Amino acid sequence: MAIPTDGIDATFAWFADKVFGDHSPLYAHLSRHVATAPVIRRLTTAVADGQPLPNLIFAAVHLQLLAGADDPLAAFYPSVTGGPAPSGDPVRAFLAYCARHEAVLLPILQTHRVQTNEVRRSALWLPAMAVAAAAHGGRPLSLVECGASAGLNLLWDRYGYDYGDGLRRGDAASPVQLTSAFVGDHRPHLPKALPQVVGRLGIDLHPVDVHDPAQVLWLRALLWPEQHARAALLQAAVSVARQAPFTMWAGDLLARLPDAIRQVPADAVPVIMHSFTFNQLSEADRDRGDAIIATLGAERDLSRLSIEWLTGDDGPLLTHTAYRRGVAETTPLANVDQHGNWMTWLADAQVGQ
Repeated sequence: MAIPTDGIDATFAWFADKVFGDHSPLYAHLSRHVATAPVIRRLTTAVADGQPLPNLIFAAVHLQLLAGADDPLAAFYPSVTGGPAPSGDPVRAFLAYCARHEAVLLPILQTHRVQTNEVRRSALWLPAMAVAAAAHGGRPLSLVECGASAGLNLLWDRYGYDYGDGLRRGDAASPVQLTSAFVGDHRPHLPKALPQVVGRLGIDLHPVDVHDPAQVLWLRALLWPEQHARAALLQAAVSVARQAPFTMWAGDLLARLPDAIRQVPADAVPVIMHSFTFNQLSEADRDRGDAIIATLGAERDLSRLSIEWLTGDDGPLLTHTAYRRGVAETTPLANVDQHGNWMTWLADAQVGQ
């Protein structure tokens, strides 16, 4: 994401217009009116570099409200009350809450990260995985996700999908049923038999344990208060993950990625996947990550699938890079919605028939 770097005010204003918009009227309104408050300025000092300030601050407050904090602010959160917000302006209540609970919020901001597991993005991963499998002759895939959070998107092939116009794929019996839509004139070919996945490994600085209710609550707090459907999907995906075998590694993705790729068996194709992860790295670390992946791609055939929003205001882009016999070929696949609700498939993107 091309987040402004010229001040806290600009950052909050950008999030209000570009990120929250109509998706979260509460967060959009707060973003436009709280940035200049002294308590917000103090809270931002606890946020690590690269973290999206509004998302993290709002999630820290949301976490406390979901955990049962008794405060008038809770009335403005549909996720807490289950009903519509009252009339009135939440700004005063929000700032008052932050002032009263600053000592509680500061350590949350220091120790937590924005690591939303947006399950609906799996609807974007499915056609991208078909591209990766076709690029490598249909060989089995071994997934390595950078910034995996709780690893829920590593399980994309265990969900059901409805792309509209009668196009359904995946597991119709899964508790996770995702809807997405293709916008525009182009469509990928989606094989009825999904690519075979033989390995699932996630890397995260702070992996989320799906068996720990407190950590799952943090994932819930990262979702926006009005979005009940996203919350329901999260809980359904957690139920799948609690029964599914996959591995999570704690640590810096750039340090651990080489070992993760080198442990993939020779008969499987490593697929490095990441969404809204490289945008949290510095430009130097992004360049280093690109170089590491290029080195790994020179050692063996692999694919890199990314959903990132790094430059400009055009929105997130889904991209595939295939490394075959040491040669890299990058193909933009689709312009996508940040939450996976739709994608505009691009003319030059191909899925093997």
